[in-house]
Amino acid sequence: LELIDVPVVVSDRSPRTQLTESDIVIVKMPKAYLPQGLIIDKEILIGQYTLMSTTIPKGSFVYDSMVENLEDAKDYPSLLLKEGQVVYALEVDLKNTSGNTLQPFQSVDLYVSLVNNRLTVVDQLISHVRILSLKDKNGKDIEKPTDLPKLMLIALDQQQVTVLLTSSKGHEES
Repeated sequence: LELIDVPVVVSDRSPRTQLTESDIVIVKMPKAYLPQGLIIDKEILIGQYTLMSTTIPKGSFVYDSMVENLEDAKDYPSLLLKEGQVVYALEVDLKNTSGNTLQPFQSVDLYVSLVNNRLTVVDQLISHVRILSLKDKNGKDIEKPTDLPKLMLIALDQQQVTVLLTSSKGHEES
């Protein structure tokens, strides 16, 4: 009877949880009893996310139908958030993306323009905002430099959302 190493999770894994090395232990299992779709390589599991509709119970094997990598996750921008952050979508164009030179994972500063009696005042609103994703007019990720962005998904601390919403009423951000 040939035994092989098979990874199992050491604790319950909730939906959208990233698997780390400490979440996985190895058990021996007869090779003849391996079910189809079972992930047997621990390295493949590390960094994967449980699907939105999946909970993996403690001591369970992990099947390829239970996890996905970051790039394949439809909701990947939310998976990039730190604790206390939310995804915020800003409408953008060629001008306020610095001629389409911005990229995901860059940090940018957000400015607000206020016009009062023909006097325009520009001031920094929020600094070091992390770009999660740039989307075109159809909501698809920008892949080529010639694609024009329409939405920029950014990571904001929850209290910054109110600041941004208040400033955007009748004003222009860039």
